[in-house]
Amino acid sequence: MPHPNALSSSKTAQFTPLQSQHCALQDIPPFALKEAKNAGPVVISAPHGGTTYPHDLYPLDEERLARFRSLEDSGTAIIAELLHSAERPVLSAMLGRGVLDLNRPSDALDPLLFDEAIEPLPANSPYGAYVAAGYGVLPRLCANRKALHSAPLCLTTSHALLTDYHKAYHDRLGMLLAQAGDEAVLIDIHSMPPR
Repeated sequence: MPHPNALSSSKTAQFTPLQSQHCALQDIPPFALKEAKNAGPVVISAPHGGTTYPHDLYPLDEERLARFRSLEDSGTAIIAELLHSAERPVLSAMLGRGVLDLNRPSDALDPLLFDEAIEPLPANSPYGAYVAAGYGVLPRLCANRKALHSAPLCLTTSHALLTDYHKAYHDRLGMLLAQAGDEAVLIDIHSMPPR
C-alpha cells in the first residue's frame, strides 16, 4: 500500500526542483510518481533526485545544508520526468540523498552514527566498504568527507525513516517492475560530480 503522503500523477505531482526545500518530515512524501497509462517494460527511477530536507529532523544552517546537498544527484529527477511517457512510469525520491541513500540496503547502517549498538552488516556484504567510508543508507559524511551530523542519531527515528521512506520507495518500485512484466528494464538516473 502506498504511503499516504506519496505523490502520484492522480494528484498534483511536482518533481523535486534544483533548489532545495525544507519541510517538516511528516509533510514530505517518500516519492513522486508519474504513472504510465499503458505500462511497457521500462521503468525510470531517480533514487538520488530528492532535494527536500526535514528541518525538524536535522536543523540546517547554510553550511550544513550545503554539506547535505553535496550528495545530491543534481537534476536527475528533472531528467527522469522528461523520460516519462504513457508507457514509462517515473519514480523519484523526495528526500535528499544526504538524509537517506535509496541505493543502499536498509541494513547498511553505520555504527558510528548511533550511541546504541546496532546489528553489523554481514562480513561478506558488498556494502561494508561504503558504510565504513561513511556512505551507508544514512550517510555520515558529505562529498568532501566532512561530518553531516553533530550528534548521534536516534535509532528509533532512523528505523522509522527507513520504514516510511526507504521501504515505501522500494515497495513502489517493486510494484512498477512487476507491472512492467517479465522483461522489465529499470533505468536508474544518476549524475556524477565534475571532478
